[in-house]
Amino acid sequence: MEQRGSKERSVNDLVSTNQVKKSKRQEYFESQRVNWSDRDIQMEIIYQQKLQLEMMDRVRSNTNKMVWWLIAIPIILVLFVFFISILGVAIV
Repeated sequence: MEQRGSKERSVNDLVSTNQVKKSKRQEYFESQRVNWSDRDIQMEIIYQQKLQLEMMDRVRSNTNKMVWWLIAIPIILVLFVFFISILGVAIV
């Protein structure tokens, strides 16, 4: 088995010895939720999933609008002008 140097540590070593450094943001997050019950945590997860779903729906809607304005409508207009020109009506 290969020997590890003193500077190299695996994640399991750090987790098992509780030497994982937490950012101040993570410590603040955990301190705000230290007394939460399982139900509170589940409700928070459901709420976050709802927010993410709403955001993804807005992105989908905006993408749909962009596709229509940038692809579908110009194609329809080009085909319309093409068929009108075939009929002999000049459009300037």
